[in-house]
Formats: sequence, C-alpha cells, structure tokens
Amino acid sequence: MSTEPKSYDFSLFAHAYPPLAISATLKQQPEDFMVEEQLGYPLSGSGEHLWLWIEKKQQNTDWVARKLAAWLNTGLVNIGFAGQKDRQAITRQWFSVPCAMKQVLDLDSFQCEGVRILKAQRHDRKLRRGELAGNFFHIRLRHLAGSDNDCKAQIEDRLQQLKQGVPNYYGAQRFGKQCANLSLGERLLTEPVARDKKRRSKKRGGQRNLNSLALSAIRSWMFNRLLSARVEDGNWNSAIAGDSVIDGKVMGTLFGDQDLQTTEQAFEYESRVVTEFSQWYQGLRQQRVQSAQRAFCLQPKQLSWQWQDDNGQLALLLDFELPTGCFATVFLRELCELREPE
Repeated sequence: MSTEPKSYDFSLFAHAYPPLAISATLKQQPEDFMVEEQLGYPLSGSGEHLWLWIEKKQQNTDWVARKLAAWLNTGLVNIGFAGQKDRQAITRQWFSVPCAMKQVLDLDSFQCEGVRILKAQRHDRKLRRGELAGNFFHIRLRHLAGSDNDCKAQIEDRLQQLKQGVPNYYGAQRFGKQCANLSLGERLLTEPVARDKKRRSKKRGGQRNLNSLALSAIRSWMFNRLLSARVEDGNWNSAIAGDSVIDGKVMGTLFGDQDLQTTEQAFEYESRVVTEFSQWYQGLRQQRVQSAQRAFCLQPKQLSWQWQDDNGQLALLLDFELPTGCFATVFLRELCELREPE
C-alpha cells in the first residue's frame, strides 16, 4: 500500500488490467453521458405519494429536489430520490413527492431550466435512497486515439475482458471536487470543534446531509484502499482464506461500528487498512456509522458497443447496466485513459 491517507490521489488505486496506450474524451457534450434508473419493481398506481419520472440536463439531483420542494411548498425532507446522478450528463431518474389522494398536481406548472417531468404515477410510499435495481448507461467516448493503428482491435479485446468484471471502486465523484468531502469527513472525525458543530447541526437538514456524505466518503476511501491492495496482489476477484462470500461474490468491509468480521488472510488485509487510517476508523466507530459490505468485483450487464464516425474522428458508443451504488467511471478507467473537458 503506497498511498498516504492525506494524498487523496485517486489515480493511485491499482488497475486490474494493464493500461492501454489509448485515450478518449468523456463528456464532451451532456448527450455523451446518459443514465436511466432501473427500478426493478412495479409502482402500485395508488397511494399518497406521486412518483415523477424526470429528465434533467446539466443539473444536479439535490438542486432538482429543492426546486420540487419549493414548487409544492413542502419541506425538502418530503422529496424522495434513490441516488445522486451526474450533473454533466442527461439523466432520467425517479423523484417522489407527497400528494393526497384527492389532490391533482398541475405538472405543467413546474418550470425548471434543463428539467422535464416525463410521466407521473402514484405509489404507496416515498422513494428512499438506494431503492433501485441499477442504472443503465449510454456513453459516447470521442476522439479515441492510440500509438498503434489497431486501436479498435485493442479496445474490443479489452471490452471482452471487462465483461468478466472490474474492481468495484467508489468513483472519484464520491469524494467531491478536489476531494472536499474527504477533507470535511476528516475534520468531523478528528477535530473537536468540527464534531461539536456536527452535533449542533442535527436539526439543520442540509448540513446533516453534507456531514453524512462526508462520513460516507471516508469509509468509501478506506474500502478503495482495501480493494486496491487486493488488486495489487491479484486476488480481488477470488476468495482467499477468511473472506466473506455472498451469492458467489467476494465481499469487502465498509468499515464502521462493528469489529472486523473477517479472519485469516482477509483479516490481515483489513487490519492493515485499519492501521493506516486508525484515526478515521476510530472516528467512524465513535460516530456509530453502521458497518456493511460491498462486492469487490463489478460485472456489467448487457454490455454492447458500436463504432461511430465523429466528423472524421473515431468514437465509441457503449451501453451497459450496473447495480445501484456502482460507478460507470470505474468501468471506463479500465478501458482507456479518459480526458474530460475543463
């Protein structure tokens, strides 16, 4: 393990596959990164919650939720959504809003730049975080270029490999711009003044959500370090002595309030992460952040691709589905070097 806790350098997390000498541009236009939520269950058609299927372009999820709350003159806490979606993209996701059975909302009266309500359906409960089967991605990579002439062949060979899975890292966006979420999380766990502010802000929903996001970033980074060590040693997608295996998937620990549950060799890997991030680990326990598990291997579903001509330059259109809580960017980082417009 070579990363120091305060370096916050996402690029140091190990790759599972040898990097290709090929680069591509991601998110040159919002249309190049499209996401559609997959609920995985039917809506009841009745109840006092109206679920809105919303398309947003270059807007973030929290901002849309605040606009919905203002439109309905209700508290932000009453607006439900399953998860954050990229801002620099076109995304379709569900939001739930309170709506009495006899109440009829004029959906056309909701006016918000870059946002459209595509349809609405009643359900018997609020949409909660993480209540998704997954997300379907439509991604266009532009300006593919490499040092060899067989760029297409290399990419297609790599895509065949990636069908078997990639390391299930938390994506860089989890940690915020310039890792601001990590910095806040570290202050909350290690500085008495920050912890006191956290206690005083319990009734302030916006700050409480920010604090929760920061603590989540802390243990996400610790998980990434654990996974990176396993990738470096070549045992990230196969069980070793002491591993937890659920439905055939090797699981890694999301550190929190419980003692480590692994044993033997798996315990040794986790213990090294705990030692490296001892202040963070003790802070998570003191804050009673609930321990959990996450699969080490991320395997895309329905992966397909096609080549396109983009004004004389090579472009690649990718379609695939990922489980909820997983990041398309960690799949793409195993494919080629990515550039994003400033």
